[in-house]
Amino acid sequence: MNKIALLNGISAALLSINVSAAEYNPYFSLKGSISQIQNDTTAVSDYSFGGVTHHINTLSDKTHKDSVFGLKAALGTSKALKYGQLRGELELASSETSKEHNQFNFKISKNYIHNFDIKTSYYSAMLNLYYDIDTGTKFTPYIGGGIGYARVKSKAVVTGDIPGGHLDISSSTHENNFAWQLGFGVSYQVTNNIDLDFGYRYSDYGNAKDSVTTPIPNLGAPLYADAKYSITSQEVLLGFRYSF
Repeated sequence: MNKIALLNGISAALLSINVSAAEYNPYFSLKGSISQIQNDTTAVSDYSFGGVTHHINTLSDKTHKDSVFGLKAALGTSKALKYGQLRGELELASSETSKEHNQFNFKISKNYIHNFDIKTSYYSAMLNLYYDIDTGTKFTPYIGGGIGYARVKSKAVVTGDIPGGHLDISSSTHENNFAWQLGFGVSYQVTNNIDLDFGYRYSDYGNAKDSVTTPIPNLGAPLYADAKYSITSQEVLLGFRYSF
């Protein structure tokens, strides 16, 4: 009698686990993106003689953007709710290098035109959460967001003429940042296992900072410069989800 009761208990437990597991549907997602990366740059240079400030130059660039391609892959699972489903996933992403160019007046003894070029790229890992809205059709709109980690790299090159010579500064920096994103989109069910996905998101990958000291022998004193880069992007995504 005890053996029968034990077998019945084990069977009931296994059935409960199977039912519980059936409520969650794992999936794999792969998306390509076109991202408009904006690098809001503030750079301040201090050229001084014997510790006495001679000229301070400030560059503030919040207008230049570049569109690049990116790739995002994710593993996740979904759970059915009364009016849709909830999806959670771990997403890994990377982008091409964006390039920005600007010119500004650099003053030492008089104004000189200098070229300022920035290259920016990132890698990220995000924990995303989405809510799929059931429409009773093959089209499913969704909203969501995520938080995670981003490794941001920026490289700046400044070139131009200075009294008695040429200025050529190159410096790169990288930061490990907190990142977040918000977005929305719509999916279309092709088969029971495959959904096409089209979406938009706004992402913030945090800041990067850099400091440079450049000797200028012809003028007898070094140039000190501090720069701060704030990297955000607006992304259009197209891809698919495969449910196991």
